[in-house]
Amino acid sequence: MTRKKKKTKRNRRRWQIRFFKILLFALAIALPCVWLVGGGKSESEPMRVSRIFADHLIHARYDEASLLATPRSADDVAFYADWVGEQAHEMINGNLRFKITHAQLLMPSDTVNIVHGKVLVMNELGEEKMLHRLELKMIYQHEKWLVDFDKSQVSW
Repeated sequence: MTRKKKKTKRNRRRWQIRFFKILLFALAIALPCVWLVGGGKSESEPMRVSRIFADHLIHARYDEASLLATPRSADDVAFYADWVGEQAHEMINGNLRFKITHAQLLMPSDTVNIVHGKVLVMNELGEEKMLHRLELKMIYQHEKWLVDFDKSQVSW
């Protein structure tokens, strides 16, 4: 009688071990899938577009920046390009980056959001210094977010 009891305990223990192995395997497969699917949505769409636009703008890629801007703000992007002028070479090769300080993201159904940020430059000592501030007005048009850029949105 004692022998049967050991056998059933052993079988139960084996099934428990199998169950935990299957559970760990399922978690090992499911967690990376969830991470990959949700990874692109860690930042809202207006903030992502504003970050890309500002990156193009501060690295003197004005053609790419104007693609993310509304049609009426294309002139202001061109004005900004002329205004920067000689500094364009330094901007392309410099250690500039755009950092979002805060954003006024409204309800998901709203078509206007405002993203505030600053352009930082790295000096010789490795410290970041603010170059200028940007206030980007994001507008939802034609199924995508665009930047309504105005030259007055740049402050020093």
